[in-house]
Amino acid sequence: MIGYVFCLRTNIILWYSRKQNSIALSFTEIESIAAIEAIYQSIWLIKILFDLQKEILDPTVILCDNILAITMTKNPVFYTRPKYIELRHHFMKDMISKKEIQLDFINTNDQPIDVLTKAVLAKKFQQFKEFL
Repeated sequence: MIGYVFCLRTNIILWYSRKQNSIALSFTEIESIAAIEAIYQSIWLIKILFDLQKEILDPTVILCDNILAITMTKNPVFYTRPKYIELRHHFMKDMISKKEIQLDFINTNDQPIDVLTKAVLAKKFQQFKEFL
């Protein structure tokens, strides 16, 4: 499952959850694909805010719970992968280098999007509900 939530200040303005369309060979690849889809949505949201005459000065922060997926965006060594993943990966690296996107680590246990993509216990559901 892929999911993301976008907040503007303390308000949720967009949320999305769906079954992943492509086949991934590792958790790192799954997290990279999810981060790239979140980047696409962030670009769309930034354009809408620009049309509403709201200037975004800081990079959009995307939280990822896979350290290797984050590391791959900073490491010039590229790992062997299918061409469509390679193009997406370069796009993500470009957005990060332009400081339009900031990819930060979040512990898997603290990842609030899990409430939309996984079965969680009632306690964790309540915790994430309050966080969001």
